Amino acid sequence: MIYDTIVVAYDNSEPSTMALREALRLATTDDRIELRIVQIVDLAEELELQLAAHNLDKSVEEFQEDQLHSFREDAIQKIDEELHRHVDPQLAGVRNKVFIDLIAGDVPSDRIVEYAQSKQCDLIVMGCRGLGAFRGMLGSVSTAVLRNAEMPVLIVK
Repeated sequence: MIYDTIVVAYDNSEPSTMALREALRLATTDDRIELRIVQIVDLAEELELQLAAHNLDKSVEEFQEDQLHSFREDAIQKIDEELHRHVDPQLAGVRNKVFIDLIAGDVPSDRIVEYAQSKQCDLIVMGCRGLGAFRGMLGSVSTAVLRNAEMPVLIVK
C-alpha cells in the first residue's frame, strides 16, 4: 500500500472533480486506503450570500446572534447538500472508508494543510485551479499547498 490516507480538496469545480476521480483511482487500488474529501467554506462569505438570498438589507452586525446562527446553519446545510449531490454519485461502489468534511476558513490552503496534517494523511490531491482561484499557471490555493505541505501533493490538470 503506497498511501494509507489520501485527502482530496474539493470545491465543486471541474478541476476538483478531476482531482476526486484521480484520488478515487489511487484509493480503490487497495480498500484499506482511507479517502478524505474536504471542502473549505468561508462562513463569513456564505453568511453574506444567505442574507442576500433572503433579500435582507441589514448588515451582519444588525442581526442578533441567534438569527446569525440560524443563517450560518442554513448555509452549512446547503453547502453540505450540494457537496453530497456532487460527490456521492462518484462514491457508488467504493469499498474504501470515505470521510466527507466541511471546514470553516477564509484561507483554504492553510485549512487544507492543517486538515491533512491533523488526519495524518500521506497524500493531498487537488485540482490545479478551483472556484475563485487566481488564474495563473497553478491556482493560488494549489501553489500555497505545494509550498506548505509536509506530505506529497498531487496536482491534477
